[in-house]
Amino acid sequence: MQILQEVGLVLELSQESLELLARKGLKVDMGKWRMRFPLDPILETIQQLSGAPMPEITKEGTAKPVPPLRMPTHLKAIVGANTGCVYDIDQGMMRPATHQDMYDFIKVKRRLEGVGVSTSGIFPQDVPQDVASVYATAGAVKHCENPGSHDVQGLDDLPWVERVMQAAGAWGPGQHKAVGIYPISPLRLAGRGAEMME
Repeated sequence: MQILQEVGLVLELSQESLELLARKGLKVDMGKWRMRFPLDPILETIQQLSGAPMPEITKEGTAKPVPPLRMPTHLKAIVGANTGCVYDIDQGMMRPATHQDMYDFIKVKRRLEGVGVSTSGIFPQDVPQDVASVYATAGAVKHCENPGSHDVQGLDDLPWVERVMQAAGAWGPGQHKAVGIYPISPLRLAGRGAEMME
């Protein structure tokens, strides 16, 4: 939260969107697209998403501790991050990931104790890249427990990812699924990532 308050985030959005965020309580530097998040909007968002009680704010501006959130019992652990490369042990080098690598990775994840497999974790490079996330999502809904949506690469593939998830019965009204967005850096969103955030 200190980073969000003091350093902020660069989000290359339209002037209208930046003005809207400023009205919502963010500190926005219009000329540099930089926005900083005061404590109140952060805590309000956490409270809305988690249903947790709002912590009391002291006169000094620090939050009194609240009881820790308890993890819902229906959630399971997730292992891995989405990647387009794999380390080939036989060749001793990194190489582009394939469809087969994606399925092999799912098999490994399924064997790990106490891990709920939700995504394939790999973007196959041997498919058209504008729909790679759709292929990865299809692999997840076919072979994973509790399939989740794959990271998407832009606005064009998002509707197709949703349709694959809906066909698998894993995405519907009232089911909130997190969709990953690719940033240029941890603190800067531009291009398609910024459009999706908007």
